[in-house]
Amino acid sequence: MVLKAQKRLRFISFSTLGLLLAANLFQYGFLKSLWFTDLFLMIVPFLLLVAIGVFILQLIYYNRLGLLVATATLVTGYLANQSVIAVGNSNTEEGQGFVVATYNLSLFNRPRNYFSFERSSSQLPAVEPYKKYIQEVSELAADIKCFQEFYSLRNDKLFNTVAALKRSNTPYLATLVDTLRMNKSVSGLLIASKYPIINTEVVFKPNTGINGAMLADLVIREDTIRVINFHLQSANYYAIARKNRKNGLLTVLKKGLYRHKQNYYLKLKQLEKLTEAIKNSPYPLILVGDLNSLPTSAIYHQINKLMKNSFEQGGKGIGGTLNNQKIPYLRIDNQFCSEEFEVEMAEVNKQYTRSQHFPLIVKYKLL
Repeated sequence: MVLKAQKRLRFISFSTLGLLLAANLFQYGFLKSLWFTDLFLMIVPFLLLVAIGVFILQLIYYNRLGLLVATATLVTGYLANQSVIAVGNSNTEEGQGFVVATYNLSLFNRPRNYFSFERSSSQLPAVEPYKKYIQEVSELAADIKCFQEFYSLRNDKLFNTVAALKRSNTPYLATLVDTLRMNKSVSGLLIASKYPIINTEVVFKPNTGINGAMLADLVIREDTIRVINFHLQSANYYAIARKNRKNGLLTVLKKGLYRHKQNYYLKLKQLEKLTEAIKNSPYPLILVGDLNSLPTSAIYHQINKLMKNSFEQGGKGIGGTLNNQKIPYLRIDNQFCSEEFEVEMAEVNKQYTRSQHFPLIVKYKLL
């Protein structure tokens, strides 16, 4: 009985070890042109749990070879998951640092067919929650605010959010937006800064109205830094599930996999543009935004090879940024920085609950 258990454990150990070795290779770009490797990397945290369970059982059913393989599996699992849980050091001392926030605003939750306050106020269940949301965003405690899925309608009584930001502590603005023909409202990316913005450029244009990447050069005291705000391709699996739920689970899965495949290849092209912008930056660089990929993904690791992940440096725990009770532990919003910066603190602020995302807030010190 014990021998059978040991053989099964060895088989599970060897199988898990092989999968985790493949995961490590995929994370660093091996076969990244194959879209299904991205799907495979989503299950890497579960493989680590299997490795932990097998290691504990090997301690109980002691076998030297089995324990050796289980230990190797555990170490390989840790290496494949080391970006998932942060154990960074935070420094709360007052100093000359500055705070950067990245926040996907979910278009301020405005109704899909909103035209103007005069014509569409009847569509709003209540006005006050929208006003509070816009006020919260304007008063967000950060010196540089990078927003994705930003929305603004000029001269509107409710959604003139650009004007609200200009009245806040971050009056310098840069945008990469798409204009809606219906009412000339804009949506996309926005950088709001306490510090003067001396230059802006497009890194890559949106494939949709909300995805894209832009950069801004800021003067902080006597130094110039570059900030890139990005939003990689969105999949919107919820919409797929909602539209096809009457057609059955198999249809939802097929359409979801097809969307994932399309989006993955789009993200690879966008990643090439981001990588080029990172390598060509003449200034110390902070890269922030909605990655739409997990810390176990190859896309995350391709950026992490070039820059430091700020949450890993100064945060603690998983740092889930998705405001979803069913899957609360997904960190798809991130900040990265070049070697010229020290991360003093990084946290996900879960008091901001009006968006589908939580803001990720990081304090930096320029060395």
